[in-house]
Amino acid sequence: MINADTLLNYKPDYYKNSEVIKNLDEASADQINALAKKLENIYNQFFILTLDTELEHKEKEFGVKIDRTLSLFERRYRLLPKNRGQGTATIEMIKSVAKSFADEVDVIEDNSHYAFTLSLLSEHGYPYKLDSLYNSIEELKPAHLNVSYLMTSQTKEKINIGTTTLCGETITVYPYKAKEIEGNVKVELSGALDTQYEIVTVYPKEG
Repeated sequence: MINADTLLNYKPDYYKNSEVIKNLDEASADQINALAKKLENIYNQFFILTLDTELEHKEKEFGVKIDRTLSLFERRYRLLPKNRGQGTATIEMIKSVAKSFADEVDVIEDNSHYAFTLSLLSEHGYPYKLDSLYNSIEELKPAHLNVSYLMTSQTKEKINIGTTTLCGETITVYPYKAKEIEGNVKVELSGALDTQYEIVTVYPKEG
């Protein structure tokens, strides 16, 4: 977004205290922002996933029945298979259409039975109606081939598990001979594994 200060920075310093110039820049900034918004909207109409004002026109172009009860996102996703399915039917073309609805797609051929299976794996579920997919594949595939669907919805979660280990040992040493040892000595040693604690106590013995 452009504001009056942005425009003022392009002008000589002696304009910065002018109320007239300030008012002109504010009006100009409003017009520039409005124009930028219109240009952005026009640009969005060239892409299926950002269509809004031209959505019905594109639905008519692709022969998709207009259903205003659907959400904007659902209506856009109904157009994706049509847009991707233009051309001669091939395995790659079928995959391209199906990828509008799933994260991973594979086509399993069964030529001896004149059929194929369309395998779909989604990590986010299937939030949109699949009628568009079924209809698009039906229109795209050769008429003599039957199609079946294998649909998998996979949810990925991260689980963190933590453990704590607390252990220790006490060693008491009574030397048989002690020379020039006075008092009690207490030694504490810590280990590097999780949590360890070791105490060594030495009791000197006379004689």
